[in-house]
Amino acid sequence: MVRKRERSTPESAAEMEQRINSFADMADLPRGAAVPDKPAAPDKDAKRDFKSLNLPLNEYESLVLAEVCKRTNRSQSNVLRYALLELAKREGVEI
Repeated sequence: MVRKRERSTPESAAEMEQRINSFADMADLPRGAAVPDKPAAPDKDAKRDFKSLNLPLNEYESLVLAEVCKRTNRSQSNVLRYALLELAKREGVEI
């Protein structure tokens, strides 16, 4: 026997938008996984395999980088990473 489909009560546009967003947030989760309340903050000491950069430098920039590495006894990657974090700290960037 076929049951007649009944309409639910009409929702406001804001309620409908919230329901759509809630559904979309759960769409990529594995079946049966708990819904996270908010994303966890990235681990600053995590393994460095998330993003890789290829940075073209001119001769002057390359020589400056090499000299800084020599004076601070750091690798080129470490100098660039340190400079990035120091600039972020100076600019007040928080993640």
